[in-house]
Amino acid sequence: MEIKENISLKGFTYFKIGGNARYFCAAKTIKDLSTALDFARKNNMEIFVLGNGSKILVSDNGFEGLVIKNEMKFIEMTEKGNNPQLEVASGVMLTELVDFCLKNSLSGIEKLFGIPATIGGMIYKNAGAHGYSIGSITEKIRILNLKKNKIEEIIKDEKTFGYRTSIFQKKQEIILSAFLRFKKEENSKIKETISEVTKKRMESQPINYPSVGSIFKNIPAKNFSKEILEKEDFPIVNCMVSAGLLIEKMGLKGIKQGDAQISEKHAGFIINLGNAKANDVRFLIDLIKEKAREKFHIEMKEEVEYLGKFF
Repeated sequence: MEIKENISLKGFTYFKIGGNARYFCAAKTIKDLSTALDFARKNNMEIFVLGNGSKILVSDNGFEGLVIKNEMKFIEMTEKGNNPQLEVASGVMLTELVDFCLKNSLSGIEKLFGIPATIGGMIYKNAGAHGYSIGSITEKIRILNLKKNKIEEIIKDEKTFGYRTSIFQKKQEIILSAFLRFKKEENSKIKETISEVTKKRMESQPINYPSVGSIFKNIPAKNFSKEILEKEDFPIVNCMVSAGLLIEKMGLKGIKQGDAQISEKHAGFIINLGNAKANDVRFLIDLIKEKAREKFHIEMKEEVEYLGKFF
């Protein structure tokens, strides 16, 4: 494994934005990962484990630490039967897992089809769509405990996952693999679900421009005052109010800063029209948060994660 210097991160993110990583490497095995971590420790250096870059905004100034690109990949059937269990390495892309499931007539992940993420990234964020998240089929997670420098297994409990969050966001461990539970299903039904979610994404999302999907988490209805809920009459789905709808109600749809724009197709997305800078995107994010405080008296929480120093 080679540790490289001054590598542009722009091509490793879905925003196509960002400066250089001071150091960069790709870890295909646990041994590679250990080598990278040893290098970071010896040089007293911050690390960042990168999946597919679909939920990060990299600073224009780059990142002064070591970026470890997770390329650890395997899928193994650990339990067979009508409800088989798969162990899936954290560097496996969702599309790769869906292909495996189709070949083996396994249902459980197809509702999330279209999310451009690795399994590790999805576990880290508890990625979801259509009221469904990967945490619902996760039973166990194998991690590298950074404090103990030891591989451990975590059995899922009620504290492991929340809405677009997990215990792993404390960054005290690196996700190595996840044990996911599936069920046998006819391929025609799996393909039908994939077609449905793909159609919805194409119709509602600005897929022709670089973006990281939804910038903000949806907001629990309980966070709003009774007066605002009655005045605005928000549609409430699964006890949540759509972040995109709120941004639209703030009158921010289509607003630009440089080459960054709050999408006219889906206000929950910020898109790169060509040469957007990270600070342009941050400007729009901060504007949305400020307007949400003023108009709705709520605090909006980002789904996107920041890497490097801004402003």
